[in-house]
Amino acid sequence: MNYNDAAEAIAHDAIFWSLAFDDEEYPVEQLGPLALETGEKFRALGILGLLATADKSHLYVNLSQSASLRIKYLEKASAENKQDDHHFVLGRLEPILDLLACKDFSLLAKLQQLSPVDFSKNREYMDDYCYSKILMTLGLNKGMTQCASKDVPALDDLFKTLELLENYLTEDLFSRAALCRALLENNAGDFSEAFHNFIDQTVFAIDEAKANELETATLVAKRSISVEALALLAVAQQQGFNLNQNFQLCPLIAQ
Repeated sequence: MNYNDAAEAIAHDAIFWSLAFDDEEYPVEQLGPLALETGEKFRALGILGLLATADKSHLYVNLSQSASLRIKYLEKASAENKQDDHHFVLGRLEPILDLLACKDFSLLAKLQQLSPVDFSKNREYMDDYCYSKILMTLGLNKGMTQCASKDVPALDDLFKTLELLENYLTEDLFSRAALCRALLENNAGDFSEAFHNFIDQTVFAIDEAKANELETATLVAKRSISVEALALLAVAQQQGFNLNQNFQLCPLIAQ
């Protein structure tokens, strides 16, 4: 696949739909799902740009752009007092992963400020809510676990969130609970083991799905680079873990 040609095709579509977020007449109810759909296009655009040039600035700019659509939706929903909209929840994971992966912590702080705090039973999954909360909080609080104990209120709250995550994920196919526990317990060795398991499980899932998926540019991008893996490494680096190496789906040129 020619990455430049694929990126150009996606770029036109992503830019066109992103205009809706500056249209005052566009219904806020449609912006929630549109933010996620168009965000996926910007995410793919960034990955393809990285693959074509080996320059991670292409990836980082587009990941920030992806998440900015989610922020515009949250701003408009709040301005119009439509916090009961289906997508007005914390646990829409992808924009959080985008901003962690590109290390745009100022925009992540804005996303946290705009997002609701409490779990919404009818509008999000418990595991998405817990995972989002833990990663976002740790990403925004550098070294939070290094000199703290469970008695620190903020950290104690995250351990309670972790317990909810572990109880919900009776079969954690992507090692998310194990990764979060290692981060909260400041255990670099356990994190490394869980991260390797995460990569292996993700690669296996990609291979299993290939037979039933069309070979689109967006899917090629998703199979090439894991934004979630990049986000996990970014949080681990914030916690002081040293994992400076090439990983499948997460090469050094993207970190």
